[in-house]
Amino acid sequence: MSIAEHQGPPVLHWRNAIGDFILAFGGCEYWTHAYIRKFGPQVIHEVAAKMEITSRAALAKAIVLDKAASTELKRRIEMIFKSFSSLTKCRNLVAHNVPSFMSQQIMVGVDLKMHIVSPQKKGSLTLKALQQHVIQAETLLHDMEALYLAIRPPHPGKPKAVFSDGKSG
Repeated sequence: MSIAEHQGPPVLHWRNAIGDFILAFGGCEYWTHAYIRKFGPQVIHEVAAKMEITSRAALAKAIVLDKAASTELKRRIEMIFKSFSSLTKCRNLVAHNVPSFMSQQIMVGVDLKMHIVSPQKKGSLTLKALQQHVIQAETLLHDMEALYLAIRPPHPGKPKAVFSDGKSG
């Protein structure tokens, strides 16, 4: 019997939320690479691939801001990368630390806290908060794809950019 089966549904909810978040955020991280490869100069591709996440995101942002044709699109880019930066903090907590639970909390089914303790910093995250971050990361993933479509040269028959608020790029 696995730990999740032994401890019940709350641990399974955590596993699902962590997986959903990492997959959605990983997709967002993919788009930072795609922006650099598609719109940036060839000479920075290899260097950018080795950059840590916040530096690579700053480079990707600078590249797409340079390609943006309108003030509205530039505003969207600022919002997208602000959201990415905010979610990076959650990503680092989830990706680099192991959740720990108090057993009596599992038994009563309250909103469990995942306590994060590392040598450099402390933090905590509830399941409810993580589930909200999943929604934000999935929305950001959609918007980062739409941004790619909005920046790339138009191609007949290719999809147009539609952001999560329903507006076209």
